[in-house]
Amino acid sequence: MVCKRSILCAVACGLFIFTALVFSVHSSHAAVADSFRLPLDGTWKISQQFGVQVPDPPVTDRYHLAEDVGRGFEEAPIFATANGTVKHAASHTNYGYVVAIEHSLPEGGEVCSVYGHLRASGLAGLGDVGKGQLIGYLSADSSETAGTTMPHLHFGIRSGAFSENPDPVDGQFRYRGYGPSSVMGEWFDPIDFVGPRLMPKFAYGNRLMANRDLNVRNLAAGADIGDQL
Repeated sequence: MVCKRSILCAVACGLFIFTALVFSVHSSHAAVADSFRLPLDGTWKISQQFGVQVPDPPVTDRYHLAEDVGRGFEEAPIFATANGTVKHAASHTNYGYVVAIEHSLPEGGEVCSVYGHLRASGLAGLGDVGKGQLIGYLSADSSETAGTTMPHLHFGIRSGAFSENPDPVDGQFRYRGYGPSSVMGEWFDPIDFVGPRLMPKFAYGNRLMANRDLNVRNLAAGADIGDQL
């Protein structure tokens, strides 16, 4: 009888510890990215589109992997596009400080949002962030803005979980600003990706679909973002 009780106690303790560990691991993960917002307040006027060819002789197979959005001479605040985890926050030549956030999607899988041309001051640290949380500020330093004196955000969305490994295609920084046509399939057009996700999925209905689609087109044309969900 004593042995049976000891065994039962041991099993119960084991289950309790296992449950606690599972809960701890689960609770350490960032919240699911069930809705998105654009990372700048104000207008979303694109100065350089996603996917445009930008030759840098002698290299001609070179394409823009994000959207560039300017802010005059304002070092504007940048916000996380969705719930996620900051996996990278570091300086890169001509790219300024770059933040990469990994997001878990409600339908499964991950994407990483990339924010380039930020300044050092006010930069987010590694760890979980919520949608709309401040992660940094644009830089006005021409050495961090690819030679221009106008602050602008380089905003990209790459498929897959975050990785520090170089891009397998050419060995370059995986979250860089430009790349060959062979890596284009790993990136989304930011407006095409974020636009339909500006509201939580449960809010979608026939009544809202037309407004949502109209908003996406207006944002791409440079309309005022206003209060985002």
